[in-house]
Amino acid sequence: MEKILSEAYGCVVLVRDGSYFIRYDSGESAGARLVENRITRDEADKASRSEQAAFEVILAAQARERAKPLAG
Repeated sequence: MEKILSEAYGCVVLVRDGSYFIRYDSGESAGARLVENRITRDEADKASRSEQAAFEVILAAQARERAKPLAG
């Protein structure tokens, strides 16, 4: 089950099956593509506080995704 915790500052913060996620537009000029990254509960709380805080959480989530080893 999915529950939206916050819809503000250009992102959606949600919880699904006990895990927290942030969903946002990829920002690509070729078309809108929604991206969803797993975040911590603390980050979910932070992202709901302000636009700057949401931006910081998105950047941290993106950095974690880039740091993951490629499957193959």
